[in-house]
Amino acid sequence: MNYNNNNNNLFYSESLKNIFFIFGNEYRLKIIDALFNKKRLTMTKLAVELGAELSTIQNYVEYLLQNEIIEKDQKGNYKLTSLTELLVMQIPSFTFLINNQEYFKEHDFGDLPIHFINRISDLCNSSIIRGYPLIHEKICDIYENCTEYIFNIIHEVDYSKDILDVLESKLKKHDKFVTKTIFSQYPVIPKKYEKIIKNYNFSIFKLNNQIQQKSIEKVKVSLILTDKESILMFPRLEKFTADTTAILYSNDKNFHKWSLDYFIETWNIARNFDLNIYVKSLDV
Repeated sequence: MNYNNNNNNLFYSESLKNIFFIFGNEYRLKIIDALFNKKRLTMTKLAVELGAELSTIQNYVEYLLQNEIIEKDQKGNYKLTSLTELLVMQIPSFTFLINNQEYFKEHDFGDLPIHFINRISDLCNSSIIRGYPLIHEKICDIYENCTEYIFNIIHEVDYSKDILDVLESKLKKHDKFVTKTIFSQYPVIPKKYEKIIKNYNFSIFKLNNQIQQKSIEKVKVSLILTDKESILMFPRLEKFTADTTAILYSNDKNFHKWSLDYFIETWNIARNFDLNIYVKSLDV
């Protein structure tokens, strides 16, 4: 199959349309999936793997061979071509978007850098939680479960007593425990913030760098990340801040690595910020 195409418009690429056609057949896709997972199989073993008659899959295998999707080695085993393997590795990105299509009818990736969008398949093993009570409960849970750090990128400051109690407990119990927060330049702060925060002596933790704060101009993608779990919030369509009423949650290692990389990159470009100084200038 010739995959070269000089047409700059991706959606009019004959090669792309052909690939979608090939992958769109159930049996062909099952064969591709089996070879991706098992690497090399004979025709007989393919039939057993798919639970199908040998005669049923022979024509599909021949079609895939002719279109250079699979190839046959010297021992008679079938395997994916190297290009097909690369194509199959992109499927999880489609899967993530398709599995969450209702969410992404209402949301986009905001100002997420393209290299993180290219890794969006890392977010596959996640679930969507909607509604403030359930989201607040989940945030409290991941704060409670963590042992090493809490990293945040936020534009709305949720400083309810239950969250602050857990945070204070973690900071007091472990002198190596660290919380880093990146705020938007002008965060949304509850009216009762100043009254509530006076009940806690967080200044000592700031002095020893257990609490660190920075800011960026706008937060379109929010993140709550601990050493064990992650929460992501993308913006609604044509909105400029993250939607805090629907979150993506996971304790998956790939989701966590993606989140940690995103936090570190954002932290490195953020500037110093003192939330307390900002709050004193508010009419609260």
